[in-house]
Amino acid sequence: MSKGTITARGPVGRRLIQMLRRERGRKVVSFATMAAGAQHARDLQQSAISRDELDKHDPSHGWYVLARHQLSIFIQQTAALRETRCFTDPINDAEDEYMPTGPPMSPLTRSYFFFCSACDLSPKGDGETLASATLDLVREIGTEPHLLAAMDALERSRMGLWVHQGLDGNRVVLRELVTDEEHRCVVPSGYRGRKGEVWLVRVLPPGAPGLHAVVITTPYVLIRTAPAHWLAYLDRALGSCPAEQRRKVYPLLMKYGENPRYWPEYVFAGYVNYQSDVVFLTGLPDIKASQPHSRINS
Repeated sequence: MSKGTITARGPVGRRLIQMLRRERGRKVVSFATMAAGAQHARDLQQSAISRDELDKHDPSHGWYVLARHQLSIFIQQTAALRETRCFTDPINDAEDEYMPTGPPMSPLTRSYFFFCSACDLSPKGDGETLASATLDLVREIGTEPHLLAAMDALERSRMGLWVHQGLDGNRVVLRELVTDEEHRCVVPSGYRGRKGEVWLVRVLPPGAPGLHAVVITTPYVLIRTAPAHWLAYLDRALGSCPAEQRRKVYPLLMKYGENPRYWPEYVFAGYVNYQSDVVFLTGLPDIKASQPHSRINS
């Protein structure tokens, strides 16, 4: 990479790149290990390991499985640096409180917590996350371009409110409230659901032509509420702005919430029940009395 201008999405990513450039040529374990991981990621794309891993999953899902695995490794390495404590301290606090092991211990599944903590938690409210700072550094080090694009898609993804439109073969058709975006989705948990259900899920776009969108986390299905209830909630949360403006503000609400614990707290407080392939929630985020385990009801 060029030693000139630093391209990063936030101050932490910028500092990490500055550190890397200062330490190039020295035997610094943290960056040397990360560079080796980036090389391994490049090699992985040409190896039997990647094909074997892909064979275990639907092709639409398999590529993101590899990307998430590699992103997790990189994040573990940057999380050990003191420059990322602004992210890791609140993540550790949230992990202690919510114990995200999945039901019955906690309604926060491991996959949900990984994304909401590494990819959505922006303590300074500037959009920078632990994952975005990590990927700024990975981009500086260099890795396989298609894998980097997939990891970027993971980091930029967000939760959304989707209405079940029915089945198309073994795909679940979901339409998102506000954006009206519609996808035929692979749901790796196996849950197929019923038409009219409202899902709180993280949908990843198709990774390549011919592939399908992927519901990357176990679905949270919102029971005892209908699409109309959620549209009314969004009216309250987004205000009376024009439709075009709502399409810009809605993704920010779904990714960052009104505070760093907005959506994890809703999942925790709204928990009702679960099956192996789905978790059921109820209530609305801004009406605490509607959430079975909210502090008001406790």
